[in-house]
Amino acid sequence: MERHLLVLLFCYGFSAKAQGTGEIYAAPGMAVHLQSPKPPVPVKKKEPPLLAVLPRFWYNTDSIASKTAQEQLLRTIQSQAKYPFIAEKDGVEGIIFVRVVIAPDGQPIKMNVIRRSTTANNQNGAVEALDAESIRAISTMKFEPKIGATDTITIPINYFIR
Repeated sequence: MERHLLVLLFCYGFSAKAQGTGEIYAAPGMAVHLQSPKPPVPVKKKEPPLLAVLPRFWYNTDSIASKTAQEQLLRTIQSQAKYPFIAEKDGVEGIIFVRVVIAPDGQPIKMNVIRRSTTANNQNGAVEALDAESIRAISTMKFEPKIGATDTITIPINYFIR
C-alpha cells in the first residue's frame, strides 16, 4: 500500500511541476523572444454594392428606403467624381450643387451648377474644373425609368482633400 501511495505521489508531483508557474527558462546570455498575440483584424463594415441603375428615391414613401437610396446616390457620385488635378494642386475644396433634370428613361438630360461653396475664388480655373467634373460624374449615372416622369433634383458633390 505504501508503495502505491509513493508511486501515486511521485506521478502527481511531476505533473504539478510540468504545469509550471509561468516562468521562462533560457540558457545564460541567450535572449528570450516572447511572441505577443496578434492584434485583432478590424472588421470593415460592408457597404452595399454600387448600383448600375439608381432608384428615384424622391417618390419613395418609406423613410428608411428613401434614406438608403439617398446614401447610395451620394456614394455613387463620390465614386464617379475624380478630384481635378488643378483644384487639388491649388488646395481648392468645397461643395458643388448641381441641378439635374432626369428624363423618363432615367438619363440625366440637363445639368447645371446652381451654387458652389469653395475655399477659394477661381484660381487658375480650379473652381471651373470642379464644376466640369461634377457635371461629368452626374452624366455617367442612370436612374430607374419612370414613364411620363421628368424630374428635377439638386445633388451636392463634396470635394475635400484628404
